[in-house]
Amino acid sequence: MKTRWGRRLGRAAGAVALVLTISRAGVAFADINGQISAVDLYDDNLFRAVDGKSFPGYSRHDDVYTLGGGGTLNLNKEHFQLNATGEVGENWYTKNSFLNSLSYDATVELTGRQKFVDLDIQAAQSQAQSSFADVRTPLKNLQSLSRTAARVAFTVTSDVRLVFDAKFNRDTNSNAVIAQADYNQPVIGVGAGYFSPSGNSIVLEEQRTYTQGASPQYFILNNSLFGSKTNFVDDTTMIQLTYAPSAVIGLFAQAGYLQRADNSILHNNTNTPVGLLRLSYTPDSVASMSISAGRQLSSQSYLLSSGITDNYAKVSPALTFPNGLRASVDFSYDQRNYGVIPQFAAIESNSSDDTIRYSAALSYPILDNYAIAISGYHEERRSSTVLDTYNDNGVMFTLTIRSARPQAPPEGLEKADRLLLP
Repeated sequence: MKTRWGRRLGRAAGAVALVLTISRAGVAFADINGQISAVDLYDDNLFRAVDGKSFPGYSRHDDVYTLGGGGTLNLNKEHFQLNATGEVGENWYTKNSFLNSLSYDATVELTGRQKFVDLDIQAAQSQAQSSFADVRTPLKNLQSLSRTAARVAFTVTSDVRLVFDAKFNRDTNSNAVIAQADYNQPVIGVGAGYFSPSGNSIVLEEQRTYTQGASPQYFILNNSLFGSKTNFVDDTTMIQLTYAPSAVIGLFAQAGYLQRADNSILHNNTNTPVGLLRLSYTPDSVASMSISAGRQLSSQSYLLSSGITDNYAKVSPALTFPNGLRASVDFSYDQRNYGVIPQFAAIESNSSDDTIRYSAALSYPILDNYAIAISGYHEERRSSTVLDTYNDNGVMFTLTIRSARPQAPPEGLEKADRLLLP
């Protein structure tokens, strides 16, 4: 679950990189990379309107141009690693210029290893024009997400460790209507696990999550106006497995049971199994495959206040040829059930929807430091609420200039995903 521009309009996919390596005693311990980016994204149903109908005075079709830049910093020592990345981009909407906005995304990961203590700290901060997947109204809203997570593992024996987790998430929105759903979310967890020398592990953990509204939400219930802050307490018992039976297969799994107490005025208590299964397969340097499926109860939506039960699946095969040509395809399916939407009393409660998304991408390096890419997607949602049904298509063109061909991103579930999962 990463907080990246990939789920927002104006995602900067290409980069121009200037690489600087700092060495000591002939061994590189710091890499600094800088990049700039330029992207053109065309969207044929920007506001996710029903049957593609436009809102009066607004254009349904739009080109979004993004010019941005950023960089990475990697410090590597024997018992210490620091990785920091940052991106910033200015987005211009050709026909809906009131949506023009500045986006940014920054992450920091710190890892420390000592004889009896392991420490992992991650922090992520992002801001972008929010997607219209849940808000089919032409509102400008800059959504800011903050996430921090820390895990401390104390060695009991050579393979057994005690694990302590602490997290804090914050969601804020610039639009006054949507900002009613702003929240703060601290998380604490404690557990124990087996960590083998080969890198496989299994952890049993108990987590408690507090979701607290930053401001009251006002809504109509039985023809009366009410105001109440979001207030959830989630208790989750979770078992987590990381297993690599061979060098080409990786498995990450979580399974647990979540009990939610809704202490706001709605009292929408929920008990449900949750979990995640992700399998990565990389038989050689050309082919790779990632398959994931899961179930979660999420409060992450800025609009859907009473929590979403989300069942999802995703398949992502890719081919990378020796000449640098890369082809990838993604298929995803989400089935969601959710309760009341207090900001818009006309929308029904107890809604459900199914969302299917297909996407494909081709990238090719013309020279060592020039590359072109094209990607496209089709997304459709079918909902029990008419206003939540839409079709959307988009295509994105990217030109990349860099000083050297970058390394291929690692396949499978990254460490940051495991630590920052809700």
